[in-house]
Amino acid sequence: MVLVPEWGKLPLGYTTTTPLNQKLRLSPGQFGFLLPLSQQAMKGVAVLAGLIDPDYQEEISLLLHNRGKEEYAWNTGDPLGHLL
Repeated sequence: MVLVPEWGKLPLGYTTTTPLNQKLRLSPGQFGFLLPLSQQAMKGVAVLAGLIDPDYQEEISLLLHNRGKEEYAWNTGDPLGHLL
């Protein structure tokens, strides 16, 4: 589960990048994949560009898009996705 380090809001129809203050060290041939929680998906919030290549060394972020019916908000420490 991915916990967000800061609160935030995502207005209807908007896309935002949410830094996670984490880096991954993946072995060659491995990759990471970020996915939304089912509760987000039911509200129309999607995680975009969720694939993390093994050679990516920068801080990872969630790229979120709100295609739901209302603003989506979260608090510091809330789960905001899954990392596989």
